[in-house]
Amino acid sequence: VLAGTTVELECLGLGEPKPHVTWSKVGGHLRPGVLASAGTLKMERVERADAGQYRCTATNAVGTVQSHVILHV
Repeated sequence: VLAGTTVELECLGLGEPKPHVTWSKVGGHLRPGVLASAGTLKMERVERADAGQYRCTATNAVGTVQSHVILHV
């Protein structure tokens, strides 16, 4: 993606009971101002420092699953 643009990533966790979905940055932290709620990760004014691998984790009483995405800026 181009620096300065907005990025929105969606992660759907399906199951019974309904899983709790969270986002994290592998090897780092989500910077202040990044919105992560209801399975959606939204970053406004993306910077080169935002590049990297992001992990979506869905957890419920049955277990945990993860998915990864790599963001290039």
